[in-house]
Amino acid sequence: MYQLWLTLFNPKLINYLENSNQLNIPEQELHRHVGAHSNKKWAQLCVKSVGQDRIFDKTKWNWPIDVESVNAELKKGPLVVLMAQDPFNNHEADTVDQLSTITNDFVVLSGNARYFLDPKKHICYMPYWYLTQKLKSAPIQITGSPRPYTLSSLNGKSKYHRIENFVKLREKSYFKQLLFGMHNNFDIAQCKLETQIEFWNSDIIDQFESLLDSSELQQGYINDHSTVHPAYTDAYINYVTETSIRTTEIFCSEKTWKPFISGQFGIWLSNPGHVEFLRAIGLDVFDDVFADHAYDREPNLNQRIDQIHMLIDSIMTTDLTSAYQDTLARRQANVDLFYSDDFENLLTAQCEDYQL
Repeated sequence: MYQLWLTLFNPKLINYLENSNQLNIPEQELHRHVGAHSNKKWAQLCVKSVGQDRIFDKTKWNWPIDVESVNAELKKGPLVVLMAQDPFNNHEADTVDQLSTITNDFVVLSGNARYFLDPKKHICYMPYWYLTQKLKSAPIQITGSPRPYTLSSLNGKSKYHRIENFVKLREKSYFKQLLFGMHNNFDIAQCKLETQIEFWNSDIIDQFESLLDSSELQQGYINDHSTVHPAYTDAYINYVTETSIRTTEIFCSEKTWKPFISGQFGIWLSNPGHVEFLRAIGLDVFDDVFADHAYDREPNLNQRIDQIHMLIDSIMTTDLTSAYQDTLARRQANVDLFYSDDFENLLTAQCEDYQL
């Protein structure tokens, strides 16, 4: 079966295209906000960029570069390829290799923070969803007031890691005390293609499928990028189940940033090294409250989920009210840092290296 997957589908690209397949470039979230920032290099790169649909032949299994399309774009000037709004499982490097056989006048915008930590030629780290969240929401003055929920988690598209997380977490005695949302937006074929075979557990999937028509799951799918939901206003902790969990990348969608701008604590089920990246760029992840987020160093997805649940087990036996009040200044510092020019300049520094 694994060989069949490799034959029919490119394992690099069986990924999580939740945004880039839905919208044309002018309709992409960030492009709606660039007008007021046209003097900034990251905004200029966004305006100049073309989507992968313009240069890849998606009818073929390995998404080869369409040379004719690339040459047509190059007639307009340097080629800027937008691959920052979704995780591409390191396909940015493949794209660079292919484009380098045609031209040297190009840059690929990537949302993979591994390229922020370890820059590569022709790849520019673009914090797409950080910029989008910063530009579409205003900073808040947080408080230490008690919140009715210890932990919240919203799960839209039913990806495998979210399914395993839900199936295991719902067995906990405290599950009904959580503000937890899980949708029935499930396609088993797509789910299997997105999931590394070594992590797939058929028993977990069977349990989830038995619940698809139950009241435990919300119907349909809502892609909400706001922070007005009670998950962000009424809970101490936001448990983020990110888009990507692969070891090849560190991808921060809008979900990563929401706990910070909402003045919350955060736990992240994401790529290994995700929390380490947030820590490295100066955000307070409250290691003293969350046992250094030790789960973040676990490469095995199933074990990473179990370690997070052990952490939540411990948290649910404590009263977070005092910790929440005691960290008021630190949580406000996260909000202030998030909206600061210095933070934006740090995350968009690579954009300054490219002349259009």
